[in-house]
Amino acid sequence: MRRSAPLPDLFRYQAILLSERMHCTTPEAEEKLNSIVYNTFPKYFKKVKPYKNVLETFQKLKEAGYKVAILSDFPPEQKGELWGILPYCDYVFGAEKIGALKPSKYSFGIMAKEMGVSFKDILYVGNSKKYDVEGSKAAGMKAAYLLPFWRRIFNLKLKEADISFKNYRQFQEIVLK
Repeated sequence: MRRSAPLPDLFRYQAILLSERMHCTTPEAEEKLNSIVYNTFPKYFKKVKPYKNVLETFQKLKEAGYKVAILSDFPPEQKGELWGILPYCDYVFGAEKIGALKPSKYSFGIMAKEMGVSFKDILYVGNSKKYDVEGSKAAGMKAAYLLPFWRRIFNLKLKEADISFKNYRQFQEIVLK
């Protein structure tokens, strides 16, 4: 699914694949997806705290005149609303709306087109090497990577990323200087 072209109904496609795997009907698979994934995850997102200084970073980027967007494989409103960042976003994109999952180049391409920004002028920020860094780089964007704990300890930057950062304060210092 992560390499597919944009699909008109990603949810339905997921259900079809799940129904084949679970040997059930597509409507049964849709119900399972809704009950297990889409209706259950919001409870877990309430327990997940955003990285320190994320809200401040969104505020400062917006104040500096940058276009700010969220691109998420999960319904982004679930996370963004809880973390208070949605008011600072010009655009919010979820896999269901776009019809493709990261690292598909289509996810990043649709985001860039909707934003009216050239690929080369986008800095995509994420914490997944495979989905965020490799996906955005393959689409022709710049990538900023939030280093996991073990990389922070050893100060090991990710060579594939244009920017590697340890925390969002450091990210602000790099981008807003």
